[in-house]
Amino acid sequence: MKLKLSVFLLCVALLSLKTDVKTPKNTSKGYIHRAALGCWVNDMRNSALPTEQWPSIIFDDETEEGLLSCMDLMKKAGFESLNVFGLLSTYSWKINISETISEERRADVSRLLKAAHDRGLKLHNGLGVYSWGFDEIIANNPCVQGTNPHALCYSSPESFEWMKKVLDYVLTFNFDGYHLEASDQGRCHCEKCSAISDVVYYSKINAMCADYIREKKNDAVLLVNMCGYLPWGDSINCEADFQALVDLSSRIDFLIDPGHRGLYVRGEYRTRACKELKCDFGTSSCTWVYMPQRWDKLRWFLPTVLRSCGFLQEDYHRGARAAELFMGATINPGVEMTILCSGKLMQNPKRNIKSIIRESVNELYEPKNRKTGEKLVDIFIRAELAYFENVNQLYMDKNFLGEIFLEWVLGTVPGTPYYLHERNDLGENVMSLQGMVAYRDALKEILPQLDALENEVGRPEKIQRIKTCIENVITDVASVER
Repeated sequence: MKLKLSVFLLCVALLSLKTDVKTPKNTSKGYIHRAALGCWVNDMRNSALPTEQWPSIIFDDETEEGLLSCMDLMKKAGFESLNVFGLLSTYSWKINISETISEERRADVSRLLKAAHDRGLKLHNGLGVYSWGFDEIIANNPCVQGTNPHALCYSSPESFEWMKKVLDYVLTFNFDGYHLEASDQGRCHCEKCSAISDVVYYSKINAMCADYIREKKNDAVLLVNMCGYLPWGDSINCEADFQALVDLSSRIDFLIDPGHRGLYVRGEYRTRACKELKCDFGTSSCTWVYMPQRWDKLRWFLPTVLRSCGFLQEDYHRGARAAELFMGATINPGVEMTILCSGKLMQNPKRNIKSIIRESVNELYEPKNRKTGEKLVDIFIRAELAYFENVNQLYMDKNFLGEIFLEWVLGTVPGTPYYLHERNDLGENVMSLQGMVAYRDALKEILPQLDALENEVGRPEKIQRIKTCIENVITDVASVER
């Protein structure tokens, strides 16, 4: 295991020695834009919503506690902003836009905005552009209807009038910035719209909305996330599509190519993007765990520090200066460690990853001596490698393990452990039975070591959480085996 880690870290170091990439236009020593993506308001919740359909935008005491806990960790990690969907709406704005939000909810949002500012953070509203919020408007207005019941028709002038109504209302909340996303719910494919490629189509819509916001609130931070810009596995392969991104980049502060199932901007186009885009450019990393809304938050233990930090180092070397990393329930030790280490890495991408893990272990667990700290560092590294060394190699080769769903997102009951066996994006299970057994056995070896460490740290309750997580993973593996 130590040999494999050494090989991984050596590869990361070699990446930093490449000489075929020119010095990027921005010579900052770290990431300029260190954004955290909620993504939905209850994704940072530390308790389950076992019967709620996703995405739930309930805002109760536990929602707020989760958000504040995450913001506290973000501040410690060095993030600069939190971007959240679901503060105001999900699928449907009311026809009378202002009726969507109650006065109580407006007060909740104002309180959260103040909490962010008190911590030196910015709060950005996740905003569906022409989709994610327009279902009721589309259903009741034939003039904006195209081929998609969830997306306004771009070719209809009335669509932008409705978009402006929503923007005018959202701007009354005085958020620090806006995460614009036009593509996650698909697009219209009517005769007029079909003449435009996906990348050009979404870029034009995002640019129109960015321009409108700039006119109304010139100091707002604007970013576009390319989630859904192309079908999973596809990438930009023509100059016209790339130039659409260049044009969009002149309207916004940074552009995120997230990497849910591999990057949309690859190879030479990615190198060019870091040089030619007029805004900062980056990613959501190569791997992250998407929060299971209905699960107990101690049901899994899957830190992604090595993969996330390793890729952020590589992308920084290419010239990336922006990142928007997924957040989660900070009560989960793997989530907590990944957030803290990723934030520290973005401040200084040349740092040694293992030294960042060591520093984070010391802050979170307060080991009583160096030996205990090193054992905890080793446990986090082994737990991460145990998963990724046992998944189907096809998923690794195709870069299809960007966003890891632990359970399927839809439904009203807690789902089965999708990440262990059942996902079939590429026609094969994500893990074989043999792989699951090997993963389980690797985690089993960690358990007795945790027992010995519990009295050797200042925060023993955090050790207990790791143990609970591992025990629950072992139970899930047994359930899949049956």
